[in-house]
Amino acid sequence: MTSLEAFIDDPIQFAQWALDIYVAPAYSSAMEAEAVMLEWSLSDSELALFRCEIALMAAAGVSTTVAKNFPYEFYKPFATALCGRLVRLLYGHYSEAYVSDARNSMELYIAHLESGLEPGAAGFFVDRVFAQNARKPDLLYHGAWKPGMDALLHALGDSRNALVQALRAAE
Repeated sequence: MTSLEAFIDDPIQFAQWALDIYVAPAYSSAMEAEAVMLEWSLSDSELALFRCEIALMAAAGVSTTVAKNFPYEFYKPFATALCGRLVRLLYGHYSEAYVSDARNSMELYIAHLESGLEPGAAGFFVDRVFAQNARKPDLLYHGAWKPGMDALLHALGDSRNALVQALRAAE
C-alpha cells in the first residue's frame, strides 16, 4: 500500500497530505502574485488577507475533490482537520473562531463554485479580501481574484487526478 493509499483511508492524514501538497505551496506562491497586486496600492492588511485567501481557496479546491468522492462521514473530519492545519499555517496557532471561519468560507467557496452564478467565487474572494476598498468593483473587474481561483482550480484538478491514480492503484 502506498502512502497516498493510506491517506485515502484516514481523513486526518489525508488533510495533512492536502495541506503539504496543495495548500502550503499555494500560500507560498501567493507571495509572487502579491507583487502584481502592489500596483493597486493595497494596504498591508489587504495584502495579508490576499495571501491567506489564496491558501483558503486551495483548501476549497481539494475539499471539493473530497466532498465529491467520499461520504460525508469522511469529509467532515477531513475538512475540520484541514481547516485547523490551515489556521496553524496562516497564524501560527489554533483558534476555534478562525477554524470555524475557514471552514465556513471554504464551504461557501465550494457552493459558489458549484452554483455557476456570477460573480460567484470570484466575487466572494473580492468581498472577503477587499471589503473596505473603494475600488472593489475595479478589483473584481480586473481580476484581482484570479490568483485565488487559479489556486482553487489547480488544487481541485490535481487532487482529483491524484485520487483517481491512487484508487486505480488500489484495485
